[in-house]
Amino acid sequence: MKKLLYLLLAITITSCGGDDDGNVPLDYLGTYQGDVVIYLDGNYHGTLYNHSMTFVSIGNSNEVLIENSLITTSTCDFTPTGFVIPSTQAVSTQTFYALEYGSGTLNGDELQIELYQDQYDTATNTVYFSGYWTGTLTKIE
Repeated sequence: MKKLLYLLLAITITSCGGDDDGNVPLDYLGTYQGDVVIYLDGNYHGTLYNHSMTFVSIGNSNEVLIENSLITTSTCDFTPTGFVIPSTQAVSTQTFYALEYGSGTLNGDELQIELYQDQYDTATNTVYFSGYWTGTLTKIE
């Protein structure tokens, strides 16, 4: 019985070990490029052709700096499945504040992005303007 207990303990320790130290896998970082469609208040506004976004590791975590982000928020949590920008108050004035959020889903070398910015009237707490950016970017470096 003792041998079985030690065997189970060894299997548990081995399966919980490994090289997952919480850092972003380096092969997912880099520059992604593609066309991004812009919607303002739900209406098509335009397309950014060949837009590049670069994801750079900040330190010993999954937090990543986004260079050439399409919104004010320039950091995200990046994992092997993509990235998440949690709801963040990016701007605040006496008359309005902006909440930003978004995500990206990795599929091989392609990254499908969805970024949002909602601007709220501080007096009424209602959205008076919203922006949405979407596109599929391909890793180029």
